[in-house]
Amino acid sequence: MSEVSDQTTKHNSLLDSENIPQSILAISLPMMITGFSDALYNMIDSIFVGKFVGAKALAALAINNTIQITIIAVASLYAVGITSIISRALGAKHYDKVNETIVNGLFLAFLSTAFLSFTMLINLDAILVFMGSSEDVLHYSREYGQVILWFGFLIPINNVLGSALRAKGEVKTIMYLSLLGATLNIALDALFIISFGWEVAGAAWATILSQTVVLFFLLRKVSETYLLHFRFYYLKKMSKAMIFEIYSIGIANFLRVFTFAIMGLSANRVLAGYGAAAVASFGIINRILHLAYQPIFGSNLGTQSLIGYNYGANKFVKVNKIIITSIMLATIMGIFPSILLVWAPEKLFLLFTNSVDIVTITREASRTVGATFFLYGIQIFSVGALLAMGHPKEALFLSIVRPVLMVCFMNTLPRFFGIQGVWYTFPVTDISSTIITTIIISKELMMLKKREENLRNLTNY
Repeated sequence: MSEVSDQTTKHNSLLDSENIPQSILAISLPMMITGFSDALYNMIDSIFVGKFVGAKALAALAINNTIQITIIAVASLYAVGITSIISRALGAKHYDKVNETIVNGLFLAFLSTAFLSFTMLINLDAILVFMGSSEDVLHYSREYGQVILWFGFLIPINNVLGSALRAKGEVKTIMYLSLLGATLNIALDALFIISFGWEVAGAAWATILSQTVVLFFLLRKVSETYLLHFRFYYLKKMSKAMIFEIYSIGIANFLRVFTFAIMGLSANRVLAGYGAAAVASFGIINRILHLAYQPIFGSNLGTQSLIGYNYGANKFVKVNKIIITSIMLATIMGIFPSILLVWAPEKLFLLFTNSVDIVTITREASRTVGATFFLYGIQIFSVGALLAMGHPKEALFLSIVRPVLMVCFMNTLPRFFGIQGVWYTFPVTDISSTIITTIIISKELMMLKKREENLRNLTNY
């Protein structure tokens, strides 16, 4: 009991601390590492497939990335939904509701993903072609996609279990298990692709088996932490109110993640007309970007807890400082990836492929895409701040404005600039969405100052 109390006191001292950068980093670091290691799954798969199978297989992974992101979007819906319900139930000491939420969340996540996967499997070839898979890439796309879809339920279930642990403050446990999964994935990639010669199917099986091992440990840890028994009794208690609550809370996050799938789909469909090398190049850039996003995403989660805690305590001046500081930190975190992408070192791309054509296209794309990457932190942190302050409508608007702009530009600019228009889409979208974001978040910062002034006047009165 004293250990829990000590952890709570330490956590609260970080939330109360006036050293804002230190608080953000201390709270966010485990989440940053977890996100970083999760992003390694697809990146390592791409490196092994690109080096030991070939360009067409690498393009197949880029095509399937849309399917994987769609599954991750479903996972985020349930993960965010049940985390909120569990946290409030724990605070109210409604422990039976906690267990009920976990079991029902797992069941709904499995059911939804199984239905989605089955629907995709029976129409897989048509879906892959629609996503941009050409005839010479289709065989590889099918091999990888079939394995991922048959076991797609693992990702949502692991996310739900991880969220249950996060609600209890077990962020380090999640971090360690994420690192375990990433390490195991690397070893299995080498075994299945190099030693067994399973090609793209080997990469898919490496991901699935790694997730399965992580699932075993998550189930065990959640059972121990919550003294949980997975009983049918909890499913019988499932209510429409609980289902509605999970979906109403998680839908915004689902849409935010799902828009990345739409963005990838649009890019792949346009690039398919330029050949497998162009699609493979986008796959490489996408993997690097996904890895670069993770420190920003993780830090944003930590910042949300800081903003929410201090906003609830009516410390509006401090909230203002946290938002400004976090946006500055996010911009700084984005500068290094921007420099790396603009510099476009050949050795980085040679990790994925030996193809001169792919490296040439990727280098050109990287310089354009990386020029404005550092602006992304402003967008994601502003959305996080709005959510933490209880402004879901504004947050949802900013979450979808970027992908909507990107899809519009992606289907317009290539008509004038060819393949280069695909790469121009990224900086044009970043600049446009940053301008919109800055206008909205500036208004919120002004409102915080007014609320602080009103609070002071009320206190003086």
